[in-house]
Amino acid sequence: MDRKFQFTQARIKELPIPEKGRVDYYDLKVPKLTCRVSSTGNKSFVVLKWNGSTMQRVTIGKFTDVAVIEAQKKAQSILSSINSGIDPIAEKRKKDLSETKLVDVLEKYLAGRDLKSSTVKDYRYKLKLGFSDWLKLPVAGIAEDMVLKRQQQISQQKGKTTANTTMRVLRLTLNYAQAVGMIGSNPTSILSKARLWHKNNRKDRVIPSQQLKAWHEAVEAMSNQRAKVYLLMALYMGFRSSELLTLEWSHVDMRSKTITLYDTKNGTNHTLPIPKLI
Repeated sequence: MDRKFQFTQARIKELPIPEKGRVDYYDLKVPKLTCRVSSTGNKSFVVLKWNGSTMQRVTIGKFTDVAVIEAQKKAQSILSSINSGIDPIAEKRKKDLSETKLVDVLEKYLAGRDLKSSTVKDYRYKLKLGFSDWLKLPVAGIAEDMVLKRQQQISQQKGKTTANTTMRVLRLTLNYAQAVGMIGSNPTSILSKARLWHKNNRKDRVIPSQQLKAWHEAVEAMSNQRAKVYLLMALYMGFRSSELLTLEWSHVDMRSKTITLYDTKNGTNHTLPIPKLI
């Protein structure tokens, strides 16, 4: 059977299935358009074209999904792109990347980082908190005006601190998207350009020295032993609240009377003696 002929629906439908391997047939109407028939019964339209010393192969689709006329039109478009110096495979890859959903971008970022489980949980929580309706959006569809509007909305409804923390998670997610070529620029950069990040008002409340004795006596009188130890450890050992709440018995060495915190916020292990008062 002649493997070069003008493609029609009827001719492609009648092509025999080889017993093994595959057979290529070539269209006379659109040179470089190929119908590849495999022993599995698949008939696929492909563009095959030498570009210098490199063979470029671009799959259009299966015969069951793409009509001959449509395949010919797509083949002409692909060949036009190649002749203009455009790599259609690279362009498709770029398009596919830009269509990656926001939630999937964060997961890709997290998969490539060695982060604490608490940090991973926090990032997921904050992205959902601020952008639950954006999670399924393609990252390329997130624009600066959307960021500005959402920051204002979160600031008004949940507070300025929440606006900052949720926007920071969005920023790191989109920084990753930009780094791997999913987007050309990060729309959250508008917040820095326009100086719209809220100032962080850190808590600086302390117990006055003249009240410390009364505070200590009140803590000692507490019937809730866990709360009592929690407050005394915070006072005498300087542990963060999150460190105290996640403390395990495996961190405690009763022989040496020490407590070791592993992989702390600054990335190191930290061992402290247990005060006698505790």
